[in-house]
Amino acid sequence: MYSADENKKGKLHYDNKYRTNNDFENGNLGNKSNSSISNVNYNDISKQLRRQELIDILYSFNECPSNSYLFKLWEHTFGVHNERISTLLNEFMKRFPKYLTDFKFMICKDDDDVRNTSIWLCCANEFGRVSSINDMKFTKEIHELKNNKYSFDDIRNFIFSCLKDYEQIYNEIYNEY
Repeated sequence: MYSADENKKGKLHYDNKYRTNNDFENGNLGNKSNSSISNVNYNDISKQLRRQELIDILYSFNECPSNSYLFKLWEHTFGVHNERISTLLNEFMKRFPKYLTDFKFMICKDDDDVRNTSIWLCCANEFGRVSSINDMKFTKEIHELKNNKYSFDDIRNFIFSCLKDYEQIYNEIYNEY
């Protein structure tokens, strides 16, 4: 997870063990002192960053990146949480017979089929509903942080708290069903 503690004001505080010098050239962070982020191109949205790569990159900045860099990193944040949704839904699907999760119209032969199909559809719907609501809420909040000239530490901590909140919410939904 994160190395996060809550300080007295209730804000999340993260250990700074990943901090490196910043190199904005070509969108690549090429600091040789931290090989985990060397040659990572976070401008390329087609290749999703892994969770740890995103965390490492966020810790590598000494100052707030430009809006375009910041919002590309925000897109990667969505990608990280979407990967987690996919993983949880795949784990959840393993609990049901394959024909119940194919999303085909079918005639259910017994009450167990109806109940299992209903549970599966409710769970998938709940993941989508909660994800959409939080995506809009968190995106609005990051725009407000950026527009109100908050420090990059505040923005970085906000991104970490979003990842933590997504994880907590999805685990609650997963465990509920």
